[in-house]
Amino acid sequence: MDRAQTGRGDPPPSDSIPSAVPPYRFTAGFQRKILALAIRGDLLRVAPEVFHSRFFGSLSNGGPKPPRQRLAELVEQHVQQYPGGPPGIDTIDELLTRLLPTFSAEERPFIEDEWRLVRGQDISDPRYVMAEACRWAQSVAVSRALLQAAEWVEAVQQGATMDLGRIRGTMDQALQIGEPKIGKGGEYFATLFERLAWWRQNPYEGKLPSGFPSLDRFLQGGPRYAEAFYILAPPKGAKTAFLMNVALNAVRKRRGVAFFSFEMGLRPMLMRMDRNVACRLREELHVSTEPLEHAVRGLRAAGAGRVWVQQFQARKQGCEEAIQVVERLRAEGLPVDLVVLDYLNIMSTEKHEREKRHELAQISRDMSALAKELDVVVWSAALTNRKAVDKDRVTKVDIAEAFEVVSVLDGAVAWCGGPELRKEGKQRLYLVAAREEEDETEVGTYKIDRGRMLISEVPPEGHKTEEGSDGGNSRGVAP
Repeated sequence: MDRAQTGRGDPPPSDSIPSAVPPYRFTAGFQRKILALAIRGDLLRVAPEVFHSRFFGSLSNGGPKPPRQRLAELVEQHVQQYPGGPPGIDTIDELLTRLLPTFSAEERPFIEDEWRLVRGQDISDPRYVMAEACRWAQSVAVSRALLQAAEWVEAVQQGATMDLGRIRGTMDQALQIGEPKIGKGGEYFATLFERLAWWRQNPYEGKLPSGFPSLDRFLQGGPRYAEAFYILAPPKGAKTAFLMNVALNAVRKRRGVAFFSFEMGLRPMLMRMDRNVACRLREELHVSTEPLEHAVRGLRAAGAGRVWVQQFQARKQGCEEAIQVVERLRAEGLPVDLVVLDYLNIMSTEKHEREKRHELAQISRDMSALAKELDVVVWSAALTNRKAVDKDRVTKVDIAEAFEVVSVLDGAVAWCGGPELRKEGKQRLYLVAAREEEDETEVGTYKIDRGRMLISEVPPEGHKTEEGSDGGNSRGVAP
């Protein structure tokens, strides 16, 4: 589903919020946290029902609206027009600059002061803030549902027909506030017109390119949001180089990235990224850092995205910790579209299994759940067994210890090729598994420059790379 179709940020319909709705029963500081989460965090996607401008109002109906309510109205106006995500600080800055003169002279200084406080609000506990806001909104909704049910019962006593389904639906809707959303159902013919509009859309929408041209062409734009993809390779088989290129290619496309390293320390990983960004060898950067500085300035000027790199402990941390970090980053204003987990075989899961193959399958399920919960693309890596090292084609059964992993993931590619190809510094990229495309298909040959951490597509003989294409080279941005 396209990101614009997910309903992210849609506030509750105005007719579902009665004028007598009570305001938040939170302190001013806590209300600012809720407002900040809506502006630069994940609240509008996870629980849009808990956010409405009237919740920031007061019990009295007279006088001007409170400044926080004015700010909440700006957020509502933006997400109604652009439902793709939270507005962000810069957008509210721009809206205030344009709309502040329309407020009364008495209101303006209070709104400006309130915005300064909300803008600089620290949110170190986004999960707690979200949970408390959901609990409050749920209690209000349940109270309203009970009052409404009482009115219906009274109407039945006066001769109206009892509608138990309506009563149950209203209560269920109230109890589901803040709960994980259950997938919608739909009858095939009744939903045809909605699908016709979807078919007419650009097939590349709602996808995040990997930056590997041949792979993205084959996947019609790359993996979709809420999908998990893997690179399969033997030990020392350029797994991290592949994931790093995916991450930095996303940064070049102005997307936010969270990169979790379970194998390598923070500084070595950052310095590997430096070599990629500068297109220089380690020895060359020791002589002069000017190419790196020049590359970073250019990328920042071009509006490149940001990448957060986090070192995790192998076999002690996993997807649950990654989710917490991403939620914190989003609360602090760093958008995250791509999560990289390097890599499957050395991660941990909360549900410890006796056999390694079952544990890997559980970690794979955790990754799939992470992709859907955060609405991001997930890329990770998995080891192939030793027999696959010199194979010309890697298949599903070559995944070390865990064929179950394949049943969970949305797609997997593998580095393939015999010793002769590896001597030339080249590898074939092979699509091992894919849900929506034909799998077990070769999707291009790439040259791996391990010294500079660059991967570039090798065009077929007699063909030239597309004009303007970077040939698969990743020149991301330094974190």
